Amino acid sequence: MASQSDYIITIDNDVILHPKFITDHKKNARKGYFVAGRRSYITEDYAVKIKEGRATRLPGFFSGNLKRRFSSLRIPLLSCLFYGHHRNSTRQLMGSNMAFWKSDFISVNGFEEEFIGWGSEDREFCLRMMNCGVRRRTLVFSAIQFHLDHPVRSVHDNLQANRQIFLKAKSSKKVRANTGIDQYE
Repeated sequence: MASQSDYIITIDNDVILHPKFITDHKKNARKGYFVAGRRSYITEDYAVKIKEGRATRLPGFFSGNLKRRFSSLRIPLLSCLFYGHHRNSTRQLMGSNMAFWKSDFISVNGFEEEFIGWGSEDREFCLRMMNCGVRRRTLVFSAIQFHLDHPVRSVHDNLQANRQIFLKAKSSKKVRANTGIDQYE
């Protein structure tokens, strides 16, 4: 609600953005759509070097320090060929690389705050957006993001409970969050 922008791009705090990340998202903003991007994973050992300042650059496509390397390629001319990919699916959605219109966010009552910890909260949000008529655009070869791989903490403790919240929203064709941003108005 505090955002003064009409368009919101979400990222995580453990990622490095390509210099054209914001430009790519802005270029792909369309009314009636939310945008879902992808990310590459910098291996844990190389991520430590980056954090400690011992790495001078990001790993490249041919580097051994990168997983999901195709997601590290920024090729704007090819990007337009993949817009329809996963058009009506919540598969491969990550809140760490997503963009949407603030008006659409408000219409579905934001993120569902019944989720505890990590897991399915971004998919459930996008599912409600699609149930509301907002379509998905997947960015491939665009809006590049690098995740700094790290040991996973106990954030997965509620994974099953969170999955059940998602499945219930899916079966009921839910549109608005039960506990969302309206509680802050």
